[in-house]
Amino acid sequence: MIRYRGTAHWVDQNIGWEPLTEFMYSREFAKIMSYLGFGFDLLIVPLLLWKRTRIFAVIAALAFHLINSVTLQIGIFPYFALAMAVFFFPPEAVRNAFFRKKTTYLASSYEFQPRNTNQVVVTWVLAIYFSWQIYLPLRHWTIPGDVLWTEEGHRLSWRMMLRTKSATTHFYYVDKESGQRALVNQNEYLTPLQKSRVATHPDMIWQFAQYLKKDFEKKGKEVEIYVQSQLSVNGGPYFDYIDSEVDLADVKWSYFGHQSWLLPEPVDYSKKKEKRR
Repeated sequence: MIRYRGTAHWVDQNIGWEPLTEFMYSREFAKIMSYLGFGFDLLIVPLLLWKRTRIFAVIAALAFHLINSVTLQIGIFPYFALAMAVFFFPPEAVRNAFFRKKTTYLASSYEFQPRNTNQVVVTWVLAIYFSWQIYLPLRHWTIPGDVLWTEEGHRLSWRMMLRTKSATTHFYYVDKESGQRALVNQNEYLTPLQKSRVATHPDMIWQFAQYLKKDFEKKGKEVEIYVQSQLSVNGGPYFDYIDSEVDLADVKWSYFGHQSWLLPEPVDYSKKKEKRR
């Protein structure tokens, strides 16, 4: 729902038709868009495979992905998906549409005969490869904690458009020799886009802490790096995210496990925990 608030705000400012604006701000609009997206993903491949519906499917894909690109701003993915649609057309149709002046290459059957006789090795390599591809999107189930909170195992898992995050994240360094503690000016190191990405991604937080450590070493200082961060998920309240007592410059990243310096996720992301009196 949060993803479409920007679009609703644009409609409110530029069209100004109140019924449309209210509808686009509503939960019902978000549900309709979600079900339309689900239906599109479910049907688009069969419709592209069937010759009678292929053109209509391409038109639907064009509209769907362009709307996603404009409203959700998800980068190159919509255009990459549109480019893949060309593979559903016969080679002759693609040549006639885009390569009319090129001569057709007709290879003999001999050229495409398998030349690798060591089928056992090839079979094992392919089995390992496909097993890895199955493991990657499912690996977050083997890591403690909610991937919605920790981000551990999120990448390459196709968990798209499930959450919107915002955070306030501050980095502090402590000079080991003098004990001086000071706030790091992130603007000296990061662009606005980088700051927003670092703030909500634990791996980037750790990487930036490592970078700061090396940068201070170049200046002749040995430092500890601490982080204070609060995170909001899907427009909910902000919760403490990082253990501010852990020196992130002195910890290693666990590539297939849980980072102990991430605080536990809240029981309910939409409700702030009440403080005891």
